[in-house]
Amino acid sequence: MRENSPPNHGWRSWLLAAIAWLACGDVLLAQSAYENQVILVKLTATAAEQLNLRSIEGIVTTGLASLDALNRDHRAISMRRVFRPAGKHEATHLAKGLQRFYKLQFAVEAEVQALARIYAADANVEFAQPNWRYHLLRAPDALCLSDDPIFPSQWNLHNTGQTGGTPDADLDAPEAWCLETGNPDAVVSVLDTGIDLDHPELAANMWSNPGEVAGNGLDDDANGFIDDVHGWDFSDDDNNPDDYDNHGTHGAGIIAARAHNGLGIAGIAGGWGNVAGVSLMACKIFPNAFDDVIAEAFVYAADNGSRLSNNAWGGGNCPAPVIEGAIDYFLSVSDGVALFGAGASNSSNPCLGYPASYPPVVAVAALDHHDRKTSFSNYGNWIDVSAPGVNIWSTTIGGYASYNGTSPACAHATGVAALLLSSHPDWTGAQLRAQLESSADNVDAANPGFVGLLGSGRVNAFEALNGAVTPPLCVTYEFSIAAGAWYLISLPVIPDSSAVNLLFPGASAAFEWSQATQSYAQVTTLASEKAYWLLMPQAATVEICGQPLHSYARNYISPGWDLTGSVLESSPLVDHPEGSLIAMFRWNAEMQNYMPVSPFAVEPKQGYWILMLETPSTVTVGSGLARGKGQK
Repeated sequence: MRENSPPNHGWRSWLLAAIAWLACGDVLLAQSAYENQVILVKLTATAAEQLNLRSIEGIVTTGLASLDALNRDHRAISMRRVFRPAGKHEATHLAKGLQRFYKLQFAVEAEVQALARIYAADANVEFAQPNWRYHLLRAPDALCLSDDPIFPSQWNLHNTGQTGGTPDADLDAPEAWCLETGNPDAVVSVLDTGIDLDHPELAANMWSNPGEVAGNGLDDDANGFIDDVHGWDFSDDDNNPDDYDNHGTHGAGIIAARAHNGLGIAGIAGGWGNVAGVSLMACKIFPNAFDDVIAEAFVYAADNGSRLSNNAWGGGNCPAPVIEGAIDYFLSVSDGVALFGAGASNSSNPCLGYPASYPPVVAVAALDHHDRKTSFSNYGNWIDVSAPGVNIWSTTIGGYASYNGTSPACAHATGVAALLLSSHPDWTGAQLRAQLESSADNVDAANPGFVGLLGSGRVNAFEALNGAVTPPLCVTYEFSIAAGAWYLISLPVIPDSSAVNLLFPGASAAFEWSQATQSYAQVTTLASEKAYWLLMPQAATVEICGQPLHSYARNYISPGWDLTGSVLESSPLVDHPEGSLIAMFRWNAEMQNYMPVSPFAVEPKQGYWILMLETPSTVTVGSGLARGKGQK
């Protein structure tokens, strides 16, 4: 056995939020998750006694040296008590320490949560936090109905049977809008034919690069792109990502056309009335949508603050390493979610749906107004969710139109994810994805021929915002064998991205297996649905937390060996067609040797060798609906 390669296989604390509300009929709307350019701090008792507030050249000073340095560095322009002087009640307030709570306001935009962490580290500060915004708890029958003239035809958002469909086979958008309508801090990149930058429903929600001065011919923010004010045209390599085809504008409108403004349609996360929604970053990749063009768009989006990526395109090669590498970069750097339309071949073949079938992304199938799979939508165990995709009204260049396809379906899922991100900006990509999928409405009853092949169901905006949140689950690994032992492990949770680069910090080497090339590759991060060889130089105990993984499926297009992972429960492996899987082995860490497995089944946290003979084929790990997919 070689030393440097694997064995060969032959709550938050004290809060006081300033809440601003917008009338929505007889209910109220929360506008954002926390107040911009503001943090709340609690001073230590000693610091509060020594505090001497003044203003010097517009910057607030306190008489506390380290705190004054922070205020200068971050341009704090105001510092006032959270609890105002209370007259006859002041003595009680002082006795309870309320005079130690302050609200700091800053002159410039900053990443609020990062700023709070910086202040919390100061010796004069007991804790610091964003000024969080809260919303009313709503009964499901509360509705915020948009006044847009086409809204009554948008069955996809509010289905009353107006198009002959099944009432409530929709996103429950009016219910969701009573909780959240979108936040400009949530940036959605749309990789498509561009966006009509001047459309009256979209212009105010276009992302604006905060570091760029429009039209001066300079790369002001030093990001490698000159005058990239609203995004970039990667197809023609210029700074005009305006739409030429309608396709991108249609998807953008579903995601973020302004609702309740008396114009045209309502978008899912486009704001309400004169209140802005999520920000749309235009990443134009068509008509010259080659691998390198698309890949650079993903990297640009991640580098410039997008956490959600909407992708209504497919084709090309299957697999496409350059595209996959760029998607991996986007997901790692943004800690976000990439969503793809499943494709319109009415097929379960993962290559006909690629890149939607690439495991780290969310694949979206299309449904009609009865919650039935459309005649054209792809399906399969690689689908994650479904969404409306027939007779979908949205924006086009200078106007409006109704389209069909998994493209509008994808935009619906992205819109719901955008509401989630607006409401929970601190959530990881894994949390956003898990909530999007777990809150969907099951549509198996309407699709008896496609049970388990349309993901977890039709996305539901209200349930995503108001439903139960799946808590993170932690699993523990005990590496107790003598130094230099190899372990074959897998993750039965979808790890929070904050932990990805810290997984198994004691490992001196980690390797994964490529079934396509039948060879090893050294890795620095681990993911679910796979297995990894780890070389541990010493004993260690490691805890990994994330969203529970109960089942997944992997698709094979060529025979050979593969390393497969486990799920949270002891589970069987089921191959289709039967007989495709002919051998299975586990690794005995104590003996440092292989052991055959029969019948074919997996145990949590373990990795396994399997041998696939017949292809194309599918192996399902775990029981119940597969939430993930792997295409080999």
